Amino acid sequence: MQTNPINDCRYCSVISKANGEDPLGTADCYDHWFVFEVPRPWGDSLWHYSPLEHLMKLSTKLILQKGIIIKVVMVAPDKEYSDSEQNRVIHYYRPKSMFAEFEKQEYLLPNLEQVINLLDTILFSPKQLQKFNDYYQETKHIRDIIVCTHTKVDLACGRFGTPIYQKLRKEYASKADGIRVWQSSHFGGHQFAPTLIDLPTGRLWGHLEDDTLNPLIWHQGNLKELRPYYRGWTGWEKW
Repeated sequence: MQTNPINDCRYCSVISKANGEDPLGTADCYDHWFVFEVPRPWGDSLWHYSPLEHLMKLSTKLILQKGIIIKVVMVAPDKEYSDSEQNRVIHYYRPKSMFAEFEKQEYLLPNLEQVINLLDTILFSPKQLQKFNDYYQETKHIRDIIVCTHTKVDLACGRFGTPIYQKLRKEYASKADGIRVWQSSHFGGHQFAPTLIDLPTGRLWGHLEDDTLNPLIWHQGNLKELRPYYRGWTGWEKW
């Protein structure tokens, strides 16, 4: 992606890249990822969506009492994936044993009250999850590529994240290959825009260019060339 350093000097990611800032080590460690499908527009805060406000309160309690770290992301509905009458919740979580990928469960729920009930059950009464079986979606075979395009938080994410999202959505998202591509709210690291999350692996990438997408998505070519774009793995503490 070619940029004019004079015209684009207001973007933090351009300055970061020009200074040779290494994104490695900027991925935080999480026990749970909660991905909510929420219609745009989004403001500069996630908490206008009532389940997220509820989850924020739970998150504070879980951190203090059990040291459990939760990451929340909103994704925009997609005309191919989405149902406007349903509320999607994608939950990725750390398995109990050694792992290379997060475990996944996904639900489509009829209302926000059920979303909040689901969150409480997942975090405090997971043995009762069978009561949500009617809403469960079998998507464990699907890989979710999540690209930040949240301009309201940082202009760089909209300026550089949107073209990468559009290219990934048009050329890489395929039911046959089990890949969905989403545009998302801010998840940190805007100075590395365009930046994305690759789930279920939980890897974060930044400063992406068009020619990094083939090795990143298809794991083809010289994977060592991806090193300058790697932010880290969210399954392990960065140190």
